[in-house]
Amino acid sequence: MRLKTSHIVLTPALVSILFFSCSLLFSLPASGKQQQHDGSGMQTVSSSASPQELRSSTDQLKGELKKLDSELVKSGRKITGLNSNFGDTEDALRSMSETTGEMHALAKKIRNFHERVKGTTDTLSALEIIPTIGKFIVPMNGRLKNIEHKIRPVRKKTDKLDGKINRKIKPQMGELAERIKEARGELKQVGQAVDSAHKEIQDILACWPAILDASRLNHTIAFIKASRKTLNQANKATNQTNKTLSGVNREAKNLQSTLGPMKKATGKLSRFDKIFKKADKVNHEVSKVLDKKLKVKVGKKKFSFTVRKIVNGKVNRIAKKALNKMVTKMATKLFKRLHIKVPDLMGMDKFQKRLNDTESHIHNADAKVKEATGIPQKLRKVKSSMSSISASKLKKLKVCEAYIPPAH
Repeated sequence: MRLKTSHIVLTPALVSILFFSCSLLFSLPASGKQQQHDGSGMQTVSSSASPQELRSSTDQLKGELKKLDSELVKSGRKITGLNSNFGDTEDALRSMSETTGEMHALAKKIRNFHERVKGTTDTLSALEIIPTIGKFIVPMNGRLKNIEHKIRPVRKKTDKLDGKINRKIKPQMGELAERIKEARGELKQVGQAVDSAHKEIQDILACWPAILDASRLNHTIAFIKASRKTLNQANKATNQTNKTLSGVNREAKNLQSTLGPMKKATGKLSRFDKIFKKADKVNHEVSKVLDKKLKVKVGKKKFSFTVRKIVNGKVNRIAKKALNKMVTKMATKLFKRLHIKVPDLMGMDKFQKRLNDTESHIHNADAKVKEATGIPQKLRKVKSSMSSISASKLKKLKVCEAYIPPAH
C-alpha cells in the first residue's frame, strides 16, 4: 500500500504567519518559574519555583546571611575602636585644658610686663623736659620705650588669643566633655544592637533548613537588604566620628607644640625682673620727688608748689626759674644714685610670628571641638536606624520554623 503525500506550497502570507508564531513562542517565560532581579545583586524568588530552585536559592541566601554576619562583626569592632577613640579625645581635652591654662598664665605675665614698662616710661617722661637731669633720664627711658614698643603688639596678640580661649574654646571644651559622655551612651546602645543581631543570626544559621519556601526566602532577602543599608549608614557615621575625634586629638597636640616656644619667649622677660625692681624704686623715688612741696620767696612774695606742678609748668612765671633750680638739684642727685642700665629685649619679632601659628592652631582647635559636639546627634540617628536589624525583626522571619523536607 502506498501512502499519499501532500505538497504544501509556502506562499508569502504563510511565511509571515509562521514567523509571527515563532516569535511569540520564544518570548513566553519558561513555565513561569523565572527568578526576578531586584537590582541589588540578590534575587526574589517566584512562588511557583521548583524544589530544586528553592534549594539552590536557600543555599545562596545562607551564604549572604553569613556575609551579613561577618559585616556585623566588623561593625562591632569599629564601634569598639570608636569607644577607645573617645577615651583618647577625653585625654586630648585634658591636655588642651592644661595648655590653654598655661597660655592664659603667659598672657597675664606679658600683660603685667607691658603695664609695668608703660607705667615706668610714663613716669620718667614727666621729668625728661628738665634739661639738667634729662641726660640721665632720656637714655634709660629711651630703652624702656623701645621695649614697650616691641612688647605692645605681642601683648595685643596674646590678649586677643587669651580672650578667644576664655570666651570660646574653654566653654566648648566643657560642652564636648559632656557630649562625649552622652555619645558613649548612644554608642553603647548601637553596639548592643549589633551584638544582639549577630547572636540572633548565629542562632538562625545553626538551625538553617535545607529548603526555605519562597515567602521566607523573600522576607530574608528584604531583611538582608535593609540590614546592609543600616550597617552602611552606621559605618559611615563611625568613620566620620573617628575622623572628627582624630581632628580634635591632632589639634590638641598642635596647640601643645606652640606652648614650648611661648614659654621660652616669655622666659626672657624674667631677666627684666631685677631691672624692674630698680625701675619700681625709681618710680617710688620719683613719686616722692614729684609730691614734695617746694617753697620759694621772690621779693616779698612767697610761693609753694609741688614738684609735679613745677614740671608740668603749672607755676607762677616769676617763681618758675627759682623753683626749676631746686627741682634740678633734687632730680640730679636722685638719678645719679639710681642710674639703671636697660638691656634690649630680643626675639619679640620671632615670638610674634610664633603667635600667628598659635592663633591658627587655636582657630582650628575651636572649629574641631565645635564640630565634635554634634557627634551624639549622629549616633542617635544610627541607633534609630538599627531597628531594621533588631532581634525581634530576625525572629519574625521564622526561618527555623519553615523547614520543608527536600523532594526525593
